[in-house]
Amino acid sequence: MNPPISFPPGRRFRFRRSASTASDYLRAASSLDERLETVLNQLRHNIHKAVDSVEADIAVGNRDKVILGLANLFGSLFGVALATEGNPNLGEITRGQRTQVAAQVLYGYGYWGPFLLEFEEARLDCNKYDLETALAEFGFLTDMATNYGYLENYGSGGDPRAHLNDVTEPAVLQYYAVELNHAMKRALYCIVSRKGSNQQALEVNTLIDLYTQLLSERLAMTDEAMDAYSNRI
Repeated sequence: MNPPISFPPGRRFRFRRSASTASDYLRAASSLDERLETVLNQLRHNIHKAVDSVEADIAVGNRDKVILGLANLFGSLFGVALATEGNPNLGEITRGQRTQVAAQVLYGYGYWGPFLLEFEEARLDCNKYDLETALAEFGFLTDMATNYGYLENYGSGGDPRAHLNDVTEPAVLQYYAVELNHAMKRALYCIVSRKGSNQQALEVNTLIDLYTQLLSERLAMTDEAMDAYSNRI
């Protein structure tokens, strides 16, 4: 009778440890997928609120500019009236009075001009659709099921990276996660540019950072899982 086949203790331990580690990494990656979806849905929802909030701020700012601009304009006109001593006929006033009128007009313009001539657009020119366009451009990055779905039932041995191309290598996609962050902020610039003064805009900016950070962590976890599979003996 042949003796039972046995493995050296070190080799058996390494196999079990690697298999368990790969499984753990994949479970963690799956959990990150759920968080990514939650954060992205929250971002989509918050964009609408941020647009309303920023547009409300713009309306208040434009209103204040009208009030301040008119106040300064009336002040300038009052100065002109004083310079002409109430005479509406500029042809009857002296050269010195004309000089004072010109001075009052130019001086007043310096105050009311910036308020009445620099209104902001009442409507923002970016929204959720711009976000979707940016995400679609980086679809190769966010489609984890297509890129790494085969790992869930991977048991053929060998290096799982053999199934990848140059673009789907996790380390490469981590670079594109940074590029996606920039693309999302460019797409929503009309909102995130207000993060210093508007709470809703700050939340949108924070969610973008959180989403791409989780995406990078998910790719790092996938990379670890591949390493664990590669170490199987």
